[in-house]
Amino acid sequence: MGRIVSQPAARFAWLSVALAVLVAACTDAGAFGSTPAPTATRFAQPTVTRLPFAATQTAEALRPAYVIERIAFAMNVEPDGAPVEEITVVPADTRNLFLTVRISGAQPETVFRAYWFEGGEIIGQSEIVLPPGEEPTRWVALGFRAPAAMNPAAPHSVELRINDRKIDTYTFRVGIGAIEDVIADAFMALGTNGEQIIGKGELFDILAGQLVGVVRISSVVDPSGMIFSAFWYRGETLVAQGQPDGGQPHLSADPQPLERRLTFTFAPTGGLMPGEYTLLVMINGAEVSELDFTIVSEQLPTPTAPPGPRSTATPSDSDVSVRDLRVVYEVDPGSGAPDGSAVTQVETTPNNVVGLQVAVQLDDLRIDDVVEVDVLQDGRAFARYRYPVAAFESGWMSVAARLNAPARGNPEFEYEIVIFVNGERLRAAEVDVGLQPQFR
Repeated sequence: MGRIVSQPAARFAWLSVALAVLVAACTDAGAFGSTPAPTATRFAQPTVTRLPFAATQTAEALRPAYVIERIAFAMNVEPDGAPVEEITVVPADTRNLFLTVRISGAQPETVFRAYWFEGGEIIGQSEIVLPPGEEPTRWVALGFRAPAAMNPAAPHSVELRINDRKIDTYTFRVGIGAIEDVIADAFMALGTNGEQIIGKGELFDILAGQLVGVVRISSVVDPSGMIFSAFWYRGETLVAQGQPDGGQPHLSADPQPLERRLTFTFAPTGGLMPGEYTLLVMINGAEVSELDFTIVSEQLPTPTAPPGPRSTATPSDSDVSVRDLRVVYEVDPGSGAPDGSAVTQVETTPNNVVGLQVAVQLDDLRIDDVVEVDVLQDGRAFARYRYPVAAFESGWMSVAARLNAPARGNPEFEYEIVIFVNGERLRAAEVDVGLQPQFR
């Protein structure tokens, strides 16, 4: 797994160098009293404060892109560095903790460093240098041993740096509990009006206009720094996804009950469709709540949500950008980059399913950015795909898409493939799927 350097070891090395300088200075002067001894200066440590991105640019941008696929805390790890059990709440008596990073594309000699904070003070440092010969996708576990029992009343965080480039700061809570304890209650409703819940239930009709997943965060948890997201399924098909209405939670110094309530609104453009649905609520990429509900075609005698604009998520402050979009048959399995020319026209047999790869090149992607592709067939919604959760400075991501061919004698299908980042349309490509001449 590489070498791990603890904060005490780093402090001892610094003191050794300082002592050597002091002895050399005294020897040259001939006596301790003839030349003032050097004054020790405090070792400068990085702070939790995020620098502007432009100030953190390094030569890292010139190296092959690495992709951070997942970040997780754990008290124990497997031999390959994978977390045994992911946690967001650390028991108060825990002394050993790991920040685990699943990464692909990292080169040998890549330096991972973590600074552990309690309040505003650094209480530890971890470092790992990747050795050669490792798998292209791997877990990196940055271990930390608390010098004393951590204070449950103080905020705790860890700052991750890769090749001295700050990636992000991740928070965790010291107390008793597990990630399942974060959500105290969750249910479906037609809407909310202040503290009032409107139309709570599991059965809704297509005239509802919108549905809202309501989540209440436990009063013993500080959710600051946690990333909440929701995925809406009709049967086994992903039909929508998003962050909480109003953005991620952040409690005030004296939080009120409504600050601990999150809502996720489902209001598809074409209206609700009958079927069996599931809402999955995730925290830091881990599933913590599953809500099943049904939409029926007949009108039900239930209250309706009050008129007015529905809640929408606050715009993301991410700097992510789309540099390129290509639809191809194959991609490089290591980098995700397209392999071959872009596909704009396909001729195949009737009713065949064409397998393609949608490769998108991104800059400054964060782990809480949502990247998805919508596929329109002749202007109508056909499919939606979600890219894996990732974070990197610059690189390619790809997702497999399946496009249908028309029946024999029918005209070709015109597909529009649209890339959305945090709900904003950024790039599109077109692919026509038709039939070989003998089947037209």
